Amino acid sequence: MGYGILIILAVGLTVCLGRYLWVRQAPQHQPEPTSICGGQFKAIGSKCYYIENDKEQKWLGALYHCSSMDGHLASIKNQQELDDISKELRPNKEYFIDLNDQINDGDRDELLSATTGLAPNFVHQNLNINKILLCPTINTLSQMKDAFCTENMLFVCEKKEIATQEQKEKIEQNFKKIGDKYYYIENKKLRKWIDAFHKCQELGGHLATPRNDLELLGISEELHNGAQYHIDLTDQLERGEFLSISSGLKDNYFAWADGEPNLNFAKDSVAIEKTEMGTFMYHVDINELKYFICEATI
Repeated sequence: MGYGILIILAVGLTVCLGRYLWVRQAPQHQPEPTSICGGQFKAIGSKCYYIENDKEQKWLGALYHCSSMDGHLASIKNQQELDDISKELRPNKEYFIDLNDQINDGDRDELLSATTGLAPNFVHQNLNINKILLCPTINTLSQMKDAFCTENMLFVCEKKEIATQEQKEKIEQNFKKIGDKYYYIENKKLRKWIDAFHKCQELGGHLATPRNDLELLGISEELHNGAQYHIDLTDQLERGEFLSISSGLKDNYFAWADGEPNLNFAKDSVAIEKTEMGTFMYHVDINELKYFICEATI
């Protein structure tokens, strides 16, 4: 009888030990890792990128699309970043990044970053920087190639990073708080629209996009009577559809002057002008020299 009990106990312990070992060795279900980038962005190297592999755009359209995703065209800082991105690109395809050379006004004629408004830290050695209206592309060969900004290409977006304390201090130094936003209003130097765009980026903001009557009224206090100021809105992508390139917004606020927008001429941009009757918006030539307004938030 005693031997029978011992046998039963031994069998029981063997079964329990077998189950324990099976549980320990069995693969455990692991939750799907969550993206550290969020949205449609993907971690590549140390940054978050979105690679558009289907719909080609002109350079400005690519810039707008990236802005609508809370990003900007990719700003490549070194060969390693270029190598990391290039591995994710399609063969025999070219992709726009944030570099461009569209300022040819005698004052500046150089390759600039649309993200910083400054000359880039890194340019691949095979790039022909003497080409007019150049918007470089990248490819699977880890190269940069020259392309026209009006060509249709795929593109790479980079997720915007949270402003650093240094960047915030730069805004507070260069901008004046009006309402809930910070503004820089240029009342001395006249620039073309694309030049004003880059200057605002250099200062730490972007061309202004008034969102309502209150914001427009606040800005108006700082404007010269009769002078026109470039803002962010433009219909360069589609005639008569005025988009905010910097914010990626479509449903924008307008305060058109009588007879505006005048669509009898080419796709262009929007300027605001303070008059005795109020401050209004005008459809203007992007190549006209005007003052401009930058905007930033902290």
